[in-house]
Amino acid sequence: MTFVSVCQFHTKATEKRSQEVIVMRLDKEFETAADTLQATDIKRVEKTIKELTDKKDIKKYSEKFKVIKKQQVKKENSNRSAKIDVPLLNQMDDPRLFNGCEVTSLAMMLNFNDINITKQQLAEAITTVPLEDETGLKGNPHEGFVGSVSGETPGLGVYHDPIAQLATDYVDSNRVKDISGKGFINVIEALSEGQPVWVIVTSTFSPVTNMQTWETAAGPIDVT
Repeated sequence: MTFVSVCQFHTKATEKRSQEVIVMRLDKEFETAADTLQATDIKRVEKTIKELTDKKDIKKYSEKFKVIKKQQVKKENSNRSAKIDVPLLNQMDDPRLFNGCEVTSLAMMLNFNDINITKQQLAEAITTVPLEDETGLKGNPHEGFVGSVSGETPGLGVYHDPIAQLATDYVDSNRVKDISGKGFINVIEALSEGQPVWVIVTSTFSPVTNMQTWETAAGPIDVT
């Protein structure tokens, strides 16, 4: 009798230890799901959840499984190519915008969304800041286009903030999503959903090795 009692206690304790290990494993799977989860992992996690005997744990980790499964779908989408029929505009076509790749790209995106706008109209509408002010401080591309868009006088360019702000002049602000600083998976997801993405890249798509630090009224910033 005592032996049976001990045996039953041992069985319950073993089940509990097993659950705790499984729960920890699920936590680990959840944390790394976006980068490493494979289809076979999904099946294993799903099987593990079904093996849990604690109803509370089942509910808790079933919710995590839904997130894991969603991440798996995103990963599968990231392996596909995306071809989107975006209208092609050339910044060097008349009127030429020598420094205007940013507004030209935005015009392409707006045209894709059936908004009739030209690169020249955007060049005239975007906020601009001087290349250098009277105190010798440089212009801040986070605040506006630095210098001349056309290239008739010296100019540098503009960062994502003013471009996103300019876009809200033509579409509702809730349709403009600035995903700067987020993982590249966000770009992949947008493309897989048929949405073009405005990005700043080098002409060779290579990392920048010649960054400079400019002193601006808002403090030092890196430019290239």
